[in-house]
Amino acid sequence: MHTETQSSITTFAECKEKYRLAYLLNGHGIRPVGHVWPFFTGENIHRSVASLYKGLSLPKVLHWIDHRHLQLQGRLSAAQMQVSEMERSMIRGAITGYASKYKKEIAGVGKKKFNQFEIPIDWNLDLRGRPIRIRGSMDMLGSSDKFVYIGETKSTSQISQSIKQDIELAPQTMLYFISYFEQFTPPKGKRVRILFNYIRKSLLRQKKNESIQQFMARVQEDYLTRPDHYYHREVVERTTVETLRFKQELLKILRDIRITKKYNLWYKNRKACNARGRCPFFDICLYGEVDSVMAMYRNKTAKHEELTGSTNG
Repeated sequence: MHTETQSSITTFAECKEKYRLAYLLNGHGIRPVGHVWPFFTGENIHRSVASLYKGLSLPKVLHWIDHRHLQLQGRLSAAQMQVSEMERSMIRGAITGYASKYKKEIAGVGKKKFNQFEIPIDWNLDLRGRPIRIRGSMDMLGSSDKFVYIGETKSTSQISQSIKQDIELAPQTMLYFISYFEQFTPPKGKRVRILFNYIRKSLLRQKKNESIQQFMARVQEDYLTRPDHYYHREVVERTTVETLRFKQELLKILRDIRITKKYNLWYKNRKACNARGRCPFFDICLYGEVDSVMAMYRNKTAKHEELTGSTNG
């Protein structure tokens, strides 16, 4: 059965050529050579936040982060390992600050309580007699007296209005709503909301002659003393009509994927090149699929590596 994920659907909606390169080229798509799933922004930040709500103590979460970092040794160059050390310091600081700012909520005190974590998204959609499997995951599920909350953690280098709007209006956001209603029935009288947890990535850098332990302490202190700078939340709610309207749009996107592949119509969206930082395939679009450029990429082991756990290396 043909499978698409939240990420692949969002990528196609953003740029058709990016989808081709990331998911189809050479069988399963390509990614940069030496690329390590970003230590700060990847699954580690999501799992660390969820672990706090599961009841794991902060020292144990920090130990898990250190263990994940050690697993990268031997797979990275010295320069890459240095970058990973800095990002480990940042994620430790971010989680320590998060645990402090949302201490009561994590302890289950307050209106919102989260009790489900890393919830698989897995449902089928019929496209003119052809079933398509939609897969992905939600970070957390919880509720209050009046609402069901889908908790999603987003790490970003900046928390601007344009970044928030881009995320909250993205197809992925509406897919959370659709997937919830496909897989769950909300308790009677409760509306469904998405709670976006924005965590800003520290821009601090290690100083000359500063040890990694000193840098780690400085980053942690910055997160603890400036929580309003590093943490922000937005609640998104959509009506039933809006959700159904997007489901129609989702069908159109999936139909467009099929037609685009059939007729090889891989158009580039130049507005997306730097919309969320520099696109990892920018050099291919600029210089073409020449040997010197393609040497910077390697074939993926699976089309949707996030589903197989093979995103590192």
